[in-house]
Amino acid sequence: MVTQEKSSLTGTTFNPLESSSRSYYPRFSVDPKVEVIVAFSEQLEPHSKSRYCPVGPVDQITWDSRLWQRIDYENIYLWSSYYDDRYSFRGNSYHFIRTIALVRERLTLDLTCYLWQQQNSTQATTVPVIATELWLDIWGKGSSVTLYKAYLFSCLVPHNLHYNVSGVSISPYDCSKPETYIPIEVPSQPNRAHPVASSTIANPLSTVESKSSLWLPGKQKFAICVKPLDFTRDISKRLIEWLELQFILGADLINIYLYSVHPSTYKVLDYYASLGKVKLFPLDLPGQLPNQPMERSQFLQNNIWQKRRLELLPYNDCLYRHIYTHQFVVLVDIDEVIVPVKDYDWKSLLDRVFTNDPKSIQVYPSFSVQNTYFLESYPSPLVPGIPSYLYMISHVARSTNFSIPGYAVKSFISTNTSLAVFNHYTLFPLYPAMKRNALISTSLAQLNHYKSECPRSMVKECSERFMKYWKVDKILWKYKKPLLKAINQAFNSITIMLSSSSRVAKSLVSVVLKNHFQLGKKASQLETCYRSFHGTRIVSISSSPVLSFADRPSKSDPPSNKKAKVVEIWHGMGPRELAKSSGLTIEQVRELMDLCNIKWINSVEDIKTMLTKLRYRFTIVTAPSKVVKESEDNISELIEQSREPEGKDLKPRPPIVTIMGHSNCRTRIWWNHSTHRSIRCCLG
Repeated sequence: MVTQEKSSLTGTTFNPLESSSRSYYPRFSVDPKVEVIVAFSEQLEPHSKSRYCPVGPVDQITWDSRLWQRIDYENIYLWSSYYDDRYSFRGNSYHFIRTIALVRERLTLDLTCYLWQQQNSTQATTVPVIATELWLDIWGKGSSVTLYKAYLFSCLVPHNLHYNVSGVSISPYDCSKPETYIPIEVPSQPNRAHPVASSTIANPLSTVESKSSLWLPGKQKFAICVKPLDFTRDISKRLIEWLELQFILGADLINIYLYSVHPSTYKVLDYYASLGKVKLFPLDLPGQLPNQPMERSQFLQNNIWQKRRLELLPYNDCLYRHIYTHQFVVLVDIDEVIVPVKDYDWKSLLDRVFTNDPKSIQVYPSFSVQNTYFLESYPSPLVPGIPSYLYMISHVARSTNFSIPGYAVKSFISTNTSLAVFNHYTLFPLYPAMKRNALISTSLAQLNHYKSECPRSMVKECSERFMKYWKVDKILWKYKKPLLKAINQAFNSITIMLSSSSRVAKSLVSVVLKNHFQLGKKASQLETCYRSFHGTRIVSISSSPVLSFADRPSKSDPPSNKKAKVVEIWHGMGPRELAKSSGLTIEQVRELMDLCNIKWINSVEDIKTMLTKLRYRFTIVTAPSKVVKESEDNISELIEQSREPEGKDLKPRPPIVTIMGHSNCRTRIWWNHSTHRSIRCCLG
């Protein structure tokens, strides 16, 4: 029921401890031209020289953007650090400080790690940094432009400092006062590791533990990691459905990293964060990378290789956040869901997997599920009795074929045996003898991937493998009743929360706006004040209320008095043809594209989205015919109506203004998402 992931055979077995201790040997089970790194047992024991350095306490930190620290005059940026006591060898425990970092171009110098027992200590213990680039050469070098590359910096903690490190600094100098310092949270007691001892790792075929020992009492089971969200459109309804489905399947906690999201989407996330079900982590970019929301979105869209490298940062940060709290992390996008075929939830699925193949947990740090597409372009069967806002359950047509093994998989990743991860499975195992991942049979689980159309980067595979063959698959319908109940409850709770907090938010915001150039309180004080009333972080201020569809109670749209217009559309239709066919002006079409977050028209699906926003009906034709024009006044009125549905039950929502700036900086930038302008002001 579990097979080794084919793509992992073309990779390498990685020694996380001594990057120079590698020998190359061909593996006979694969192409003899493929070289595989083999780590010998004497190389598994970590060692490094340490010494005391009397440099005095760190009194100056070099910050770059809000979240990143920059190493002295170098293009090396530090984000987060974690204590890791998982590795053991021959009965001995070895501890590391793991730091998530970003390096511009390539790392050309040796770095030193300063381990502090107290932040104000006058001396530190120094050890060399072991730098691991979070990338594989077989993926390619990327692009011709300058790349920022994700790294994992590992520092071996001397035995006399086990569980006694309060912070870490990293510097290019052997013994000189550093300009970085990241606090370290040390586990309160020694880590109770996964039931896979180091002796078992060295011999994967040894006797295994029973199934009951798989789930440790001190850990929760599943934490989900979501790469940074960057959406200008409102995805709140689909997001609620996705979140509630993950909880039904067995997710204990969902970690979501954020670039920029629609205000209504943030309100949904904020609601789940207040329940403790979701943790939100704002993310910005260091160095010369853009941070203005629109510019950053465009940059990441145009530089796919840079985007992929940057995604490795939050994924590995999420892994290390949960090495002591959860047994598996699941790295998925918000249009994906891992669905058990024979079981109801993920725990039952993995119980079945490890019962069928009990040795697999000792050989593989991650267990992958193959991808199948649920495309909007497939003919959509009627699904009576399902509300329209249940997007995933109402889409029941999927590709008959699964993606090729090794492509587009998502995995259950063990937090006990993974050194580093990437989007699909474990990138580097903690123990070199382990393989990267195994495939769970499609008879046991599948990855439902919901997209409007087949990815444009896979034209040949889409035409030959996915677009020709599709089938009806109602696998999610077994969750229909509990999911609908959970979604309705969430809608009601969010509505109540918004209505109860609007009065407090309005009064606080009016004070902020009138005095934003002469604020007597710092942002942190305002945040404390706001939290005491609202229970959340301060995220918005308002100048005048507007109406928001997301704030309206969950019920059907108000009926329209206007007769729906029928528009002819066809493949290859552009903005000017759409304007002529619909009676819109070209300026109104452009405005509608912006409203629907469509940068250019690539398919009939884009046109459908825009016409649905206008409540137009449409018919697909092979060639355009004579069109009927409507007056510009009537069309302008329809566009205005499409922005927010009519109804007296709408509640006011203020334009969002996000506070930006570093915690030790007295300057704040107020970014208005409605006008797309920023205001720089001095606080205190």
